[in-house]
Amino acid sequence: IYFDDYSITPLDNVALSLKAWAPVSDSSAIGSSLSVHGNATGVQSLAAGVRNSAYTFDGSTGYLRQQTIATNIGTLSYSGNTFIDDAQTFTSYQAANPATHMIVITNSDNTTTWGYIGSGGSATTINVYTTKTESTAGFNGTSPTGKTPVGYEVRKTDFQITGNYAVGMWVKRARTGVTEFIFSKGSSGGPNTGYSGYFNPDNTISFYNGGVGGMVTASTITDTNWHYLVFNSNGASSAVYIDGISAQTGNMGSAPNDNPISFNISANVFSTPGFQGSIDEPFVTAEALTAGQIFDMYNSGR
Repeated sequence: IYFDDYSITPLDNVALSLKAWAPVSDSSAIGSSLSVHGNATGVQSLAAGVRNSAYTFDGSTGYLRQQTIATNIGTLSYSGNTFIDDAQTFTSYQAANPATHMIVITNSDNTTTWGYIGSGGSATTINVYTTKTESTAGFNGTSPTGKTPVGYEVRKTDFQITGNYAVGMWVKRARTGVTEFIFSKGSSGGPNTGYSGYFNPDNTISFYNGGVGGMVTASTITDTNWHYLVFNSNGASSAVYIDGISAQTGNMGSAPNDNPISFNISANVFSTPGFQGSIDEPFVTAEALTAGQIFDMYNSGR
C-alpha cells in the first residue's frame, strides 16, 4: 500500500495509508486495508474544513476495522492441520513463507481457532500454520479437535506485527476527560496484549504492547485542535510523539503478541466504538521510525 503524502520520507513495510478514503456509502475496503463497521452514519467524511480527507466519528456507532477478504460460503470442516470450505476458492490466499493471509474461525461453542494460510492445499482446502513463517503446521487458539466450525474470516497479515513498528495519524478530539481508543490490535485477554494507543480520562495518552510494556505521557491534549500523533515501538527506545516532538520515551518491555483480533481505528479490542472526533492519514509501518522521519512527516502534513 502506498504512503502517498510523505514522499519526502520514503518508508518500507507500510501496511496502510488512508489519505483518500472511499465514501461511507461504499462498504468496500478503504485504502485497501480498512472498512466501515457498525453503523456507517457514525463515520462521516469531512467535505470541507482544514483537512478535507479526514473522517469524523460520533463515538458510539461506527468505526474502522481491518478488511475481511473472504467469509464462509459452504460446508466447513477441520481435517488434521487443514481447513475446508467445500464451496470456497482459497487459491489466491495460499502463499509460501511468509504467509500473506490468515484465517480466524468461529466454532459452534463460540471459541476461536486461527492460523496462517500456507502454500499448497487445493481450491477448497488450506494448509494452516501457527506462524507467518509457516514453520509449524497447526492452529492457534482453541484446538480444533472435537470442534464444529460455523464461520470464518480471511484477512491479510499486514497488521500481524510482532517486532518494531509505528502507528500514526492526525487526530482532532471532540471531547476530553474520557477514555477513548485511537487504535487497537489486541487479543481476547485485553486491549493491551497486541498493540494499542488511547486517551485517558486525565487527557494523557497511553501506548502499550503485549500487556506488559508500555508508557503514559506526562503531557496532555486538552484542546480540540488537530494534532499529529505517532506511536513508535522500538524496544527500549520507544516513544509517543505529539506534533513531531517526543512527548514520552520508555521501554515497551515486550513486543506485541500475535493474536487473531482485527486492527481497529476509533475502537477498542472488542470492536466497541469510542473515539469522538476526526482522524486523518493513519498509517502503520512494520518498522520503527526515526525522530527525523517523524518530524518531517509532521511538517509535510500540516
